[in-house]
Amino acid sequence: MRLAIISDVVHYKSGNSYLANPPYVKEMEIWAKKADEVLLLTLLSKDRPSDHFLSSYKHPRISHRPIPPFGINKAANFFRILFFMPILLWKTYSVMRQANHIHIHCPGYVSLVASLAQILFPSKPKTIKYDGNWSSSTTQPCSHRLQKWIMRSSFLTKNAKVLVYGDFDESNCNVIPFFNPIYSLREKINCPIRQTEGRLRFLFAGELTDIKNPLLACKVVYLLNESGMDCELNLFGEGPLQAEIESFIQSHGLSESINIMRTSNKNTLIEAYSSSHFLLSLSRSEDWPKVVAEAMWWGCLPVAIPVSCIPQMLGYGERGLLVYPYPESVIANIRACLNNPATYLEMCRKAMKWSRNHTLEKYELEVHKLLGSFEVYQKK
Repeated sequence: MRLAIISDVVHYKSGNSYLANPPYVKEMEIWAKKADEVLLLTLLSKDRPSDHFLSSYKHPRISHRPIPPFGINKAANFFRILFFMPILLWKTYSVMRQANHIHIHCPGYVSLVASLAQILFPSKPKTIKYDGNWSSSTTQPCSHRLQKWIMRSSFLTKNAKVLVYGDFDESNCNVIPFFNPIYSLREKINCPIRQTEGRLRFLFAGELTDIKNPLLACKVVYLLNESGMDCELNLFGEGPLQAEIESFIQSHGLSESINIMRTSNKNTLIEAYSSSHFLLSLSRSEDWPKVVAEAMWWGCLPVAIPVSCIPQMLGYGERGLLVYPYPESVIANIRACLNNPATYLEMCRKAMKWSRNHTLEKYELEVHKLLGSFEVYQKK
């Protein structure tokens, strides 16, 4: 099988290898496992970031059809986008024509062109992974809404499965709920649920940006401590709000309660998940809430705003706290949960059980089914 993978993920070249974000490469390797040949159509940049760890593909037969980054996030580059559009259209058509199976990663500008070009190949099997927020209840860019409209249309998109995060009662047979792998079966180790006596440990993991709401997490812990509780917050991440958060910590005398840990490796985060009582995930927008799923795996109870597929992940409040983006709402829900320690422990167990059902091995099996291989995956 010749598999075409089309996405907006930026790649970098090193010798004869192509590099990209490690989680993305790991996922694409699963999709490519049953392919004899892989055709990559993605953005290719010459400027490799020095502060990012990148992974290379291991597939023996992989070729890259590069698209130069054309500044899609800058209005000044509008004419540059128009200049490259015919090139992108031709490359997309050419790759699709050569492929036996088409896999598109959405949303983005490259995937927008791909969603239009795939209309010309109604008989070719296609999988379309929508990595954004599929819910129609949120404000989204026009390009995203257009892609979703094309994918929902059984007239324009034929012989395709559109994989989305969550079940939104879609009547179209194209759209099916899907998930991302969390950890491997090898990491399904025993992790005792934390008792709620003593100091409560809160965790934030993500970029320190306005949309992720790290300052709200800091305010929640500050107000809980002011009310007489003993709490600490560890923030894992970097971003433009770091200076403002550091100023908040200093001005409120929170140096012993709130710590900015910056970036961390996988093992450090696992240790943090395993020792924390609550994850404060107060983002106003999500696609696949990776840190929520990871925290649940280690029995760290999520406190989250009900966006995207988060309400379904948290069982509509059975395995996590759904809150409004205000300190009063967050604090009230945390206090209500802690007033009954048995309820807290049961919610943590349910969260862990749900998360540990979404393993890397299960994801691989589902991908193989979608690609037409029904080989039974044997757990070792």
